[in-house]
Amino acid sequence: MLSAMTNFKTLYFIKIKASSLLVAFFFSFFLIGCESKVDTAAAVITVQPVSKLYIKDDTAAPLNVTVKVKDKGIISYQWYSNTVNSNENGNAIQNAVQQTYTPSTLNTGKTYYYAVVTNTNSNKEISVNSDTAEIIIIAPGTTVDAATPVITEHPKNDFYVKGDTAAPLSVNATVDDKGTLSYQWYSNTVNSNENGTLIPNGTKQTYKPSTSKTGTFYYYTVVTSTNSNVNGKKEISVKSDTVKIEVSNTAVTTYSINFYD
Repeated sequence: MLSAMTNFKTLYFIKIKASSLLVAFFFSFFLIGCESKVDTAAAVITVQPVSKLYIKDDTAAPLNVTVKVKDKGIISYQWYSNTVNSNENGNAIQNAVQQTYTPSTLNTGKTYYYAVVTNTNSNKEISVNSDTAEIIIIAPGTTVDAATPVITEHPKNDFYVKGDTAAPLSVNATVDDKGTLSYQWYSNTVNSNENGTLIPNGTKQTYKPSTSKTGTFYYYTVVTSTNSNVNGKKEISVKSDTVKIEVSNTAVTTYSINFYD
């Protein structure tokens, strides 16, 4: 009887041990499967490189990027130069693989720099590009002004019935340096983008005109580029075309007449 009980306990132990191994095997397999589905986190750039102006042969301050990442990946860097204000399709700078990069001031001109920050985790990589930094090198005594913004799309004329909800007026503009664009909308009683009345709070790229009164109203915006990096004029402005907004008590009905032989 004792022998039988001993055998029973032994068999029971073996079964429990085998079951535990099986559970452990499937649990480990599950963890491996889950781990393989975890994506590498993209680095978040918390400090971007800063634009600067230097006199030729000055000692430039290092450009710098500061990043943080959610996982425990390895962060690497590659700096690029570009002839245009873009953080795409630049030229990789040889040996510029640190968190900082000191640009050359040997030649006058304007160059844009950016860094590509790569996070590597479990042989997987994900990269993010920094903003560009505009580095201007000038000869002694040279003055550089902010670039003039270019309006690529002007606001368009429209017609509304009194009380209608007007579509926002819009203007699109670009600037070829690192200037910051700002907007100020004006109204006018005549078709002119001079001597208008400043619209309080009309400081965005779009402006929604009022339709509470009937009549013909004109609007335009002044687009200003501000570049604190230059040593000359730091603000340059341009004006959009005027836009005509007509507000009537009744809708305008258009008829078409077809003549047939």
